[in-house]
Amino acid sequence: MAGQTLYAATTFCRLLGSELLRLPEYPDVHVAARLRAAQKVGFEIATGGRDAIDNALDKLAALAPLAGDLPNKAFGALFGGLARAHLNEDAFDDFRRILWERIILIWPVAADQEILGRTLPDRRLHSLTSAAKETGVGEPLLDQFLVEAGAYDKADGRPAARKTFDALQHASLLAEIPTLVGSDEIRNAMGATKSQFRSLVEDRVLVPRTNIPKVKSPWRLQDGTDLMRELNALVIGVVEDQDQWELVQQANARTGLGVGRIVHAIRDGRLRVARWHGLDGYRALCVSKVEIDQFAVDSGAQTEAHSKLPTEVVSTAAAFGRSVGMREGQAFQRLVHAGHTPASHETISRNGTKRFYVTEDDIAAFHQRFFTQKTLADEYNGFWRTLVAQLQAGGVEPFTSDGETFGHLFLRADVERFFEKPVADCKSLGWANKSFPNE
Repeated sequence: MAGQTLYAATTFCRLLGSELLRLPEYPDVHVAARLRAAQKVGFEIATGGRDAIDNALDKLAALAPLAGDLPNKAFGALFGGLARAHLNEDAFDDFRRILWERIILIWPVAADQEILGRTLPDRRLHSLTSAAKETGVGEPLLDQFLVEAGAYDKADGRPAARKTFDALQHASLLAEIPTLVGSDEIRNAMGATKSQFRSLVEDRVLVPRTNIPKVKSPWRLQDGTDLMRELNALVIGVVEDQDQWELVQQANARTGLGVGRIVHAIRDGRLRVARWHGLDGYRALCVSKVEIDQFAVDSGAQTEAHSKLPTEVVSTAAAFGRSVGMREGQAFQRLVHAGHTPASHETISRNGTKRFYVTEDDIAAFHQRFFTQKTLADEYNGFWRTLVAQLQAGGVEPFTSDGETFGHLFLRADVERFFEKPVADCKSLGWANKSFPNE
């Protein structure tokens, strides 16, 4: 209360106390004695400091738990006094700020929504209701997405309008949900048949954004187009010799290797990929019969070698690189080869191909030094294109080494200096516990 005018302090105590008398912990007070009781209770709380005031305000908010219960109902005369009678009085600024800061921690106040003469530049909290309105997604479906994302617990019994969650942390999810597509749309964009698409899904080359059973559109269209852009970049030409080449799906059926392993080998450069004459899209991709047969033989030795790897190995370097968005041009493997990030173990196949593997310590070391576009978006809760554009506009350029580029890869120190965010303990971020499909 120090530094406050007597009038503002006594008025705040009276308004606060009059509302606190509604709490069950205070006995009924005769109407004639309510003013004195309100002043006494309000003064006791106010002199207890900010924590005591915040605790009292939270108790009042708990008396208004229904969907339509807004701050004016929760805080009654206190809200009315600060929002109307004393709104333009500078002496009440600190008290308005105290109430405002509780309100924005409890209610889903929209950006630029004026309360107590104040506005937020960006929304801090969403409710299920406000998020559904903003995204155009129905509340029952959106609720499942938010529970899956950990925005709140499945057993949360609050009404939709009061079921709040961190708006910034889940902004990317809310922006992404309306853009998700069905299997036919992603399959057609890739130029894949139903059986080809099914094989890619079964081998986790493509992974849905959500595993909610009733969601009919669980796919990121970009995942399919990114895969095709990556594979098309590796195509060596157009072929039509059936004795030498066969479609990926045919190679899978003949050898039983699995589409995931075949695609993985193409990405690693162990299998060449070509495009069948007269076809386009994924359905046109084919591999050399000689190479696929040799790969099938080598795979037995590779499986044996993999079983002999130390238990701390969690992924191939290639699979980890793809998981963090380094999909094109074997960028992560090149980063390892150049000595810029560790990969503690390696194997060499019969044909001399070297394969790197990473441990949790290797993964933590990578994240301690670098950001990719994906990890940048994850850690800064934004869209990667926007974040990259901000960095480059501010003079922060992607990492290069002796003229070699690695895509949208940035030094963590440069990024954190630009955004003024301190270096984190990358092991604590959980990167090492990610799953890496298509091993």
